[in-house]
Amino acid sequence: MYSLRDFSQKEKDLMKFAELSGIVMNPRILRSIIELLQANTSPASIIQMLNELSIFRVQEKTRRQKMLKHLSEK
Repeated sequence: MYSLRDFSQKEKDLMKFAELSGIVMNPRILRSIIELLQANTSPASIIQMLNELSIFRVQEKTRRQKMLKHLSEK
C-alpha cells in the first residue's frame, strides 16, 4: 500500500485533480500511468490499456456474482 509521502507533488496534484473530477484513482494505477508517461508511451496506448483493465474488472465482477449466485442456490 502506498503512503501519500511516496508521491511527488505532481503525482499528488494529479490525484487531487482526479478526485475533483469525480475519478477514483487507484494509487497503483496512477503510479503505472506516470511510469508509462515517463517512458514516452503514447496517451492513446495508455487509454487502451485502461479500457482493457476496466473491461477485465467488469468481467471479473460478473463472474464472481454468477459464482456467488450459483453457490447461494445450493
